[in-house]
Amino acid sequence: MLTSLLITLVVLVLSAATEPVVASNGSAIYEAVRDAVVKVEALDDRGLYLKSSGSGVAITRNKIVTNCHVIARAEHISVTQYLRDGTLPKVEAERIAGDSRTDLCVLRTEHSLHSLPIRIGTAAATSVGDDVYALGMPRGYIHTLSKGILSQFRRCRDLEYFGSCPTDLVLQFDAAISPGSSGGGLFNANAELIGITTYKDIRGDGLFFAIPADWIKEIVNYEKVLSDNAIFYARKGKLQEAEQTAKQMKNRCEQAKTLFRAADKIADRSDKEGARTMIAATKSIVDDLDDPSCRASLLRKIAVLQHRLGETATDTIEEAWDSVHLIKKAWTRAVEMVRMSYPEALVGNCDGAREAQTEAKGELITDSQRKRIERRIASEVRRIEKKTTCKMD
Repeated sequence: MLTSLLITLVVLVLSAATEPVVASNGSAIYEAVRDAVVKVEALDDRGLYLKSSGSGVAITRNKIVTNCHVIARAEHISVTQYLRDGTLPKVEAERIAGDSRTDLCVLRTEHSLHSLPIRIGTAAATSVGDDVYALGMPRGYIHTLSKGILSQFRRCRDLEYFGSCPTDLVLQFDAAISPGSSGGGLFNANAELIGITTYKDIRGDGLFFAIPADWIKEIVNYEKVLSDNAIFYARKGKLQEAEQTAKQMKNRCEQAKTLFRAADKIADRSDKEGARTMIAATKSIVDDLDDPSCRASLLRKIAVLQHRLGETATDTIEEAWDSVHLIKKAWTRAVEMVRMSYPEALVGNCDGAREAQTEAKGELITDSQRKRIERRIASEVRRIEKKTTCKMD
């Protein structure tokens, strides 16, 4: 009981001090992550009186991870970024997810943050003795970086701090943190977030603990986080990061869809080379997909985008048709046939577009299905006649 009380109290009265430490590669890590580490303030109902403050880490442009105890008494939540140009954007935020038992909460800001998203690593991939870097706002000292090592992995149930744990793993490290560091980031040598700095055991020196970043994936739609971040990287011209981020997604079809959306967004910005790079990345996944429906849909969309970029799309259309004919469900196959009429029309194959729609109607058995497909065909005809030279009568 006494142990639990001491650890709980130290969340609010941490006394260990630290000065910024930048090692040989620490400066590169600092530059990579500093803009994503923010100050989080818990305010009264009028947004004037400061009840408590801590740190947070942006995992997307408008989602921040922090400790629940930082915002436990908040009636309003404010997030402040300290940017390189000296400006201090401050935005309102709200809690959207979290669990006080794990002391991990997610905030959403009302406006986008000015930073690249943090890459979330896997805590267990770090070894005891590896360098780690803590970045936060201790005692209001902005962007304080401290360096240490991962001291040990501790069993969650032995620490008497958490009400429950997604995994029985907590990070012990010796990079100093202080009040205000709670909710900040613990990073590995690859500038990946491996933990959220949380508390100190006051019974000894250098006994600091972080919640594994893996736990974040338990309280957010992490696949969407990865998708949003991949597209954002692509729009910023960081194409390699975009591809790497998308490929962290578990579902291969969703990986390909994300990379295609990135290609489409880049094309909107008239970056043809970037769009082509993302198309190639998309096709590298599409070629290995086992799902013919997903493959057909993506190849069809790629063909339309290629045409928009002024490229020949005929080969892609043929690949798409090969996949369409492998779709087992008649309704899904028929719908995809109707959709294929548009890229056929785009490349000037008006007869092919008509044949695609005729073939779609022949796939179906019931009158209800035929009526539904005819409505889809009518919609596609309007689109074709508006955007191509084909007349579908």
